[in-house]
Amino acid sequence: MNMSGYTKLFSSILDSTIWQAPNHVRIVWITMLAMKDRDGIVEAAVPGLAHRARVSVDEVESALAMLLGPDPYSRTPDNEGRRIETIKGGWRVLNADSYRDKMGIEERREKDAIRQRRVRERRMAGHATSRVTRDLSLHADTDSKADTEKDHGLAASEFTSGDHCQHRRATTGGECEGNHSVPVTSLVTDVTLRESKPAAPAKSTTRKRANPEAGFTPEELATVDVVLEKLGKRKRPPTQYQRSLPHTRLIVRHLRDGYSERDLRIVTGFCAEQLGWAGDPRMEKFLRPETLFGPETMHKYIADARAWAATLPPHLLPPESPKQLELDADVQLALKAGSDES
Repeated sequence: MNMSGYTKLFSSILDSTIWQAPNHVRIVWITMLAMKDRDGIVEAAVPGLAHRARVSVDEVESALAMLLGPDPYSRTPDNEGRRIETIKGGWRVLNADSYRDKMGIEERREKDAIRQRRVRERRMAGHATSRVTRDLSLHADTDSKADTEKDHGLAASEFTSGDHCQHRRATTGGECEGNHSVPVTSLVTDVTLRESKPAAPAKSTTRKRANPEAGFTPEELATVDVVLEKLGKRKRPPTQYQRSLPHTRLIVRHLRDGYSERDLRIVTGFCAEQLGWAGDPRMEKFLRPETLFGPETMHKYIADARAWAATLPPHLLPPESPKQLELDADVQLALKAGSDES
């Protein structure tokens, strides 16, 4: 599934030297900003860039010459003010990382402001609920106390001297000595304590932590492990990638969109060997799942990677998955049956 991204355009571009350049230079520059991926890479040829920017090929070449050249008045002194550099298959925006970090800081500020506002709203709602609960509890306690006093009054009025004698014989086993001046309140309290029951134990509120891999099949997780292992061996020196939830989601998403394990592995080999990223100090850092299998980058590499794989000897290609081999066998049987009937 192809997904288009977006580029946040900062208002500071209006004060930069690029805004004083001719129209076609500004148009080409903004077009490249819109085309670049998360790592600042713009994959295109000069005619394709001219088509995207709706300018002529000559104007694109003129704009590229200016963007590739030094700018002594640039506010960014890195790379002598150059804005792009040529790489295999296109160009790379040199200050993409700094603007991406700046954009991330502003987005975090916006998210923090929204989160703090929600916390304040929940806190205010909690205070209102606490007041209502406290008032209801106060009324309930008052009513309960009144009812208890009423019941005790009835018990005191109905507790006669005969009842006292029966109570003494039942509790002590002795006879009543005729002194009936025992306070009725103590007798009622004694009966109340005898009839009270222990409170039920509180229920546990501990929540079970959900399994982050519950939504993936064992076959998908096995494919993720293989793809990450082969990717790590392409780096110099080799890197061991651990299966993380973000990496798993990236890879499984492409598997469910119709790509196979073989597609993912030939994309890795194409970028590492054919594009020369492996061993290149500037490009090897892009040999990572976020770049190769990102939602906006996988579709950019797959066509060229399949064409490159078609030129390789069969023994150098990664094997097809058992599921894909089974599907291919079914197709061959169907084609053979069709040819026999004709």
